[in-house]
Amino acid sequence: MMSSEKGEKPCLIVVDVQHGSFTIPGSPIADETGLLRRINKLIAWARSAAVPIVFTRFEGSQGTLFARDEPGFQLRETLQVDRHDIIVDKPDSDAFLRSSLQDTLARLDAGTLLLCGLQTEFCIDATCRSAYALGYKVVLVEDCHGSSDNEVLTAAQIVAHHNASLSRLWVSLSSSEDLCSSAPDNAANALTCE
Repeated sequence: MMSSEKGEKPCLIVVDVQHGSFTIPGSPIADETGLLRRINKLIAWARSAAVPIVFTRFEGSQGTLFARDEPGFQLRETLQVDRHDIIVDKPDSDAFLRSSLQDTLARLDAGTLLLCGLQTEFCIDATCRSAYALGYKVVLVEDCHGSSDNEVLTAAQIVAHHNASLSRLWVSLSSSEDLCSSAPDNAANALTCE
């Protein structure tokens, strides 16, 4: 069992920005181009600030869109992944559940998590709540997570709802513009929750 003590360093976690999320018939990710542009800008900023980057991938069961041997499992090809970045595969919406993420963050001495990616109402929501429950400081980048429209809400409404509800108790919000305009040497301060 891991200690409840968390590290002091920030870490960027890019959740499940996989090819399959963008190819589900009749369920396009809203503002795909803008979302990927903002996430890539955030990745570049994190690199310039020497903030470690962890990408997660959802691994579905055999025969599904996200099965390991399917193209949908791969990270989106336009995502700026570097050979030094860490990739953690996970079988659930919660990036911590039955994965190596917590051990990876311990090795990185991470205590503040900057979260972005897909899909807002599933993996982003579950990972934010779990990170908070595990004692991490959580910063959700409010314009760098996304979804698709469903039968009840538009993607924009889903994102707005989760930004509002998660920030009431569990997370701090920051925009990609605010983070990326801060000096790289101030990264730890920019990512620290109050």
